[in-house]
Amino acid sequence: APPPAARKAFYYEVDIDKDGNPCGLKLDFKKAGLCVAGIVDDGAVGKYNGSADVASQVQCSDWICAVNGETSIDKMVESMKGDQKLKIKLWRDDGFIVTVN
Repeated sequence: APPPAARKAFYYEVDIDKDGNPCGLKLDFKKAGLCVAGIVDDGAVGKYNGSADVASQVQCSDWICAVNGETSIDKMVESMKGDQKLKIKLWRDDGFIVTVN
């Protein structure tokens, strides 16, 4: 059998209005950057996901590349905590689909 084909990785951006709510992301701090580890349903990102099409929803294992133009981990976290309007650039690596028989 041929090796599994990689699905295409891609960048995408979301505009989040926190509207007084917490951002609602659980983050995994890695050497490579910030990885989404969880999404709180009643947080701003969870509410955004509830109205966004599936391809534009923030998902676990997505990487946060920039928040409001900031790219350093400290500044991105500061923006997510303090800013009410967020423009978040993310990267999704869909990896491989493997069938185990």
